[in-house]
Amino acid sequence: MIPINAKLKEELVNYLNTIRPKTTSSYFFATTRTGRLSRQTVNETLIETVAKLGWEKHVTAHILRHSFASNLVRNQAPLPAVQKLLGHSNLTVTSRYIHQDIGQLQQAVNLI
Repeated sequence: MIPINAKLKEELVNYLNTIRPKTTSSYFFATTRTGRLSRQTVNETLIETVAKLGWEKHVTAHILRHSFASNLVRNQAPLPAVQKLLGHSNLTVTSRYIHQDIGQLQQAVNLI
């Protein structure tokens, strides 16, 4: 089971009911041809979406994963919870995903 917020649940239900192709695949995000999404398909979809939005940023699934982890920490999620959500076996790997800005580092130092 993966914890999600109410807005994401609403979007995922919409995906299931209106967008997801009819397939017998057990994968949540599926295609009719292979039954699952490849990393390449996800990244191509992200590139197309970024272009449609007019963004001038490079976005990949891996970058979204890093952003997800950083946002969790920025919003006070405990590091062990972030580790579990990312499926990491140890905190050292998780810590590589966390991008701290100088303001966050200053706040940490101000705690002592």
